[in-house]
Amino acid sequence: MQHAMPRTRKRKSHTGLASALPWLIVGVEMGLVIVMLVAAIMGFGAVMFYSTGRVLPGVSSFGVSLGTLNVDDAAEKLRTAWMDGQPLVMRDGARTWRVSPQELGLQLDAVETALRAQRVGRGNDGLGAALGSVFGGYEVNPAITIDLAQARAGLESLVGQINIPAQNATIRIAGAEVEHVDAFPGRELDIERLLSDMALPEGAGVTFAEGVLDLPMIDTQPQITDAHALMAEAQRFVGQAFRVHAYDPFTDQKVVWTVDPDTFASWLAADLSDDGRQVILSLGHDGPAAYLESMKGTLGAGRTLEIEESVGAMQAALAAGQLDALVRVRSLPTQYTVQHGDTFMAIARQFGIPAVFLTEANPGVDPSNLHAGDVVNIPSRDIMLPLPIVPDKRIVIDIGDLRMYVYEKGELLKNWGTSTGIDSSPTLPGVFQIRTHEELAYASSWDLWMPHFMGVYEAAPGFMNGIHGLPKRGGHTLVWRDALGSYRTSYGCIILGLEEAEWLFNWAQEGVIVEIRD
Repeated sequence: MQHAMPRTRKRKSHTGLASALPWLIVGVEMGLVIVMLVAAIMGFGAVMFYSTGRVLPGVSSFGVSLGTLNVDDAAEKLRTAWMDGQPLVMRDGARTWRVSPQELGLQLDAVETALRAQRVGRGNDGLGAALGSVFGGYEVNPAITIDLAQARAGLESLVGQINIPAQNATIRIAGAEVEHVDAFPGRELDIERLLSDMALPEGAGVTFAEGVLDLPMIDTQPQITDAHALMAEAQRFVGQAFRVHAYDPFTDQKVVWTVDPDTFASWLAADLSDDGRQVILSLGHDGPAAYLESMKGTLGAGRTLEIEESVGAMQAALAAGQLDALVRVRSLPTQYTVQHGDTFMAIARQFGIPAVFLTEANPGVDPSNLHAGDVVNIPSRDIMLPLPIVPDKRIVIDIGDLRMYVYEKGELLKNWGTSTGIDSSPTLPGVFQIRTHEELAYASSWDLWMPHFMGVYEAAPGFMNGIHGLPKRGGHTLVWRDALGSYRTSYGCIILGLEEAEWLFNWAQEGVIVEIRD
């Protein structure tokens, strides 16, 4: 008879764990002993440094390790690091600029910073700071002073790099195409706020210690947000030719130069108005100036253009919405070789310049002692045309037939008899201008009252010859009535009837050309 064998449960063996446990305990105990020993050694070292007055281990300032140094050595190390020029990083988002602290008026007080480092663990912070410096390090904010005037000057020198100006809406002209350029906002450095923050106690020191200066910025907005009206105006000019009328007031001739559409379009640009409130179409400077410089040589000898004056005339024409500009041809100074029998008065009359101006142009020449072959300087005849030219109006006096002809836009308006100066006080031929208006002028030398007087040229300093109506001697006797168109009777002025003189006085504004022919 068979009997079943009883089942037995197998038990896990703890022999390995039991055998390892004592060694684990020993290891932990030994680790603790080592930590305590290291701490004791370091603590002993800290106590030693503490007692010697040296900076505790682990203490630093703006990244310069000062641990174990005495105050003098720490200060010297700080000075060296400062002189090496640790830069500050100024930051506006992703944009950065590196500057030296000195540029922002910052100076390090090395001794005070060293003393701050030496006081770590010895003041109110006590043992906690001491242990912190030993085990984890301790950063002392440097003692930094700031010169606010220098800081302001440094920041102002950088705003050109930092600031992003707001962009007004404008237009772009490319060939025959006109495009609208949208406006966008700008950013501007808030210097006052930054200086205020840096001037706070420890403000500059914290800034330098961190090495990064986040810039306070102000958002700015464009003044002009839409330029579609200007775009439409520009489209009116693009594809058009521009004409320059070079006018010579001495010959009464115009030369017309046509600027092709592509060249003209390349000169056009958008600009701000003087008050800054609107964007306007303008004519650039360099393109027109170069063009005029290339064309003035075609005017011939003795004639030229004043480039700046002429460019201004072209710009003014465009501003007025015109495609035609009148520019003034100028007369160049020249020289004259004296001929046998010449006098200063005769030379002056020949060139249409009063003798007084000829004398001024030749300070080393004796007018009463001229010799054939002498060279005389002749000033530019423009000296007789000091006012802006009035286009399309011209007064012509013919001394020979004693007539006055009045023209407007090339059309003869008036043809009157006149009288001019006698031989001993002649009327000077030349090209002049209406210079002054006086309802009733008085010539004391001859006791003559001259109605509707218009000054034309200065015959001598303080003595103006001009155009006027029949005068009255002593204020009551009308003289020279029979001389008009018949004979010369005045002392240099051009005489008209009373009605004619009044009409001309009202018609001829200052600047109108007066041409007197011999």
